Formats: sequence, C-alpha cells, structure tokens
Amino acid sequence: MFAKQTSGLDSGAVRTLAEAAISTGQAKLEQLKVTDELEGNTKASGNNLRKMQKAESKARTDYERIRTASLDKVTKITEEIDHTKRDDLYLDMLNAVTGGRWR
Repeated sequence: MFAKQTSGLDSGAVRTLAEAAISTGQAKLEQLKVTDELEGNTKASGNNLRKMQKAESKARTDYERIRTASLDKVTKITEEIDHTKRDDLYLDMLNAVTGGRWR
C-alpha cells in the first residue's frame, strides 16, 4: 500500500509523487486523444476517452487534497485512497510513477 510505503517521507515527497502521477495521467490522456484522432476511431474510443478523463479527474482531485493538506492529513488521505475502491485506470496512472506502490 502506498500509505505504508510512504510513511516516513515528508509531505513534500508524497506531494511530488502525486504531482508526477497527475502529469503521467495528463500525458496518457493526450496520447489517447492523438491516437483517436489519427485512427479516426468512433464510439469505442470515445468511451475509452471518457474513462481516461474520469480517472484523470479522480487523480487530480486526490492530488489537490494531498497538495493542500497538512503533514498529518497527508498520511490520512493516502490511507483513504488505499482503502477506496479505485478503477484500474486510475491506479495505472499512479503506478506509472510510484513503481506499483498503489496496488
């Protein structure tokens, strides 16, 4: 779990990991948009794009909560994220940066 593996890290380090996860999610979203445009995909890709946008939104919300929280709240938020059921796409965004710590 991410919260256990980041205990002992300062809030800046946890925030950096979360910020990098958001950047990764944004890059994946842009890549999906470009792929859709190049391939001229229709309904199926539209559904994938919506899923990616939803996962990005969740990750962004969690990052904002971490970014603005005090140190004692950062640990609580990361534990909450660990215990909340998140879809694979959201976790993949975070795992790309954290080396699988969110699983």
